[in-house]
Amino acid sequence: MVWQPTRWAESCSISKEVFDAEGALPGGDFTSYKRNIKLIYAAVVKRLGSKSYFMDMSRSLCDRRGPAYRQDGVHLLPQGRQLIANKLAETLPEFLQETK
Repeated sequence: MVWQPTRWAESCSISKEVFDAEGALPGGDFTSYKRNIKLIYAAVVKRLGSKSYFMDMSRSLCDRRGPAYRQDGVHLLPQGRQLIANKLAETLPEFLQETK
């Protein structure tokens, strides 16, 4: 199981240039919604993080240097999908070895 990143649950800082390029999340702040998504993400990682079948990719776009998300903050742009594919290519072989 690969736990995907979402801009709503990001707990890392991104550059102002990337933030500006991706635009504000829809609905302005949606503070309660954002807090709830972060709580759900943290709970899933806490509960499943030690399972051999769980791969947490939720922070995998924190180091992006360009826009990765569509304006909705969930779906990825082609650049974001490529970044995830690259991270999976790096980590999947080791992950599969550990699950044997």
